[in-house]
Amino acid sequence: MRLRYALVADYANVTGDGKPNVAGITDRLYAYQFPALHRELYVVNGIETDNEDEGTTQEILVTVIDPDGKVLAEIRGSLEINGPKQTLHQLHCIRDLTFVAPGNYQVNIFYNGEQVAEHGIELVQLTPPETA
Repeated sequence: MRLRYALVADYANVTGDGKPNVAGITDRLYAYQFPALHRELYVVNGIETDNEDEGTTQEILVTVIDPDGKVLAEIRGSLEINGPKQTLHQLHCIRDLTFVAPGNYQVNIFYNGEQVAEHGIELVQLTPPETA
């Protein structure tokens, strides 16, 4: 089993025939003030399995880490591989994620305890527009 792709987006879903639709792929988010609440953040990844993976269960872990190394969010699950070589698409939705300060955050993906992806997200503070 190996990672084919990983990304972070504002929205994602899967079509009836199993294809992922992804909108707002990003590595940078903006906010006028902090803490900043992000209502939905999607971590989307594709896994390619091998024939020898058939019949196994794989443990999946997705984490969001702040600039100080603190875990802000964590999604754990397992994936049963029920067929021969195939590509599987996963969509992980993290709701109401609070970013406490501007800086560099990380989204990490682990399979069976081994880190297979690290995706950086920069949180940038915007200057509020001046009022007339």
